[in-house]
Amino acid sequence: MKRIFKLSAYRLSKVFEDNADGQANCVMPQYPVFEVEEDEVGFYSSLPKAEEGIYQHINELKERDLNQHDGVKKINDLLYHEPKYNQTWTYDYGELYCFHITEIKLNCYGYNYPNVKTRRSYLPDGTLFNESLTSEVDCPWDIEIDSEKYSVEELAQLGAFAGRSPKQIRFRKGEIVELLGSSTVELGIVVGVPSTVQEMIARGAHFGQQGTDFGDYSDDFYRILIGDKVYNYKEGDDPEEFNDACPCLAVDVFPPRFPVPPELQEVLHKAYLAWVAPSNSSGTKACCKHNIGSESGTGL
Repeated sequence: MKRIFKLSAYRLSKVFEDNADGQANCVMPQYPVFEVEEDEVGFYSSLPKAEEGIYQHINELKERDLNQHDGVKKINDLLYHEPKYNQTWTYDYGELYCFHITEIKLNCYGYNYPNVKTRRSYLPDGTLFNESLTSEVDCPWDIEIDSEKYSVEELAQLGAFAGRSPKQIRFRKGEIVELLGSSTVELGIVVGVPSTVQEMIARGAHFGQQGTDFGDYSDDFYRILIGDKVYNYKEGDDPEEFNDACPCLAVDVFPPRFPVPPELQEVLHKAYLAWVAPSNSSGTKACCKHNIGSESGTGL
């Protein structure tokens, strides 16, 4: 099978505000939504070479930054730690949001584009954060698969999702997260997580099948409440008016990067409770849709 690995870097879009002296300062992004930009770093023949490309990109940004600023801080001092900085945003490599490596299958025709085999997300320091390993181009319904003869990893290569281990489910229902889109990052709250291997086995038994039941890559999704109706929720509002809980690949979900204002935390949690209430039929449907209703999640 011929394949390539595409490396993309996502960075925070700069936002400028005038200070008291009338000078424009670059300020920290604000929730619930801020903008990001995708940079296509390169294409590689293997995953290790693409991962090397991450560090080459980081080192290039660091070198550029050293030529521009004194007292440069490490990425981890700026991101994913308790903030120790003011509202001014100046470091070039500090603008990194994440990296994506997408494995693309070549020379294949079909309705799936761009024929993705696997996806991986990495933190700004190059650390692997999450993986979506179920093929999006190989359809499990096109071939006969005896799930008892294959491992979970082998099934994923065939396009069959057979569940995640609890350690691979980083977020729980009710947890506030960031959702990466094509040009924005939105704050949201998790209402559904991918099923575990044991839950998929139980599902197979429920339908009278032996061994592990399986779905396709769309079963390996989180579901997250986002949107204006959620951010402006007030007690008494009808959760039926929320947009349907957004299905999200695991590689696009991250912990909050910045402090979440207490009032926004409160609104998100109230919206979550309204959504999952037994009286909310749409909430129940959303959590069960695509077989995403697991109670699992190990956090970070």
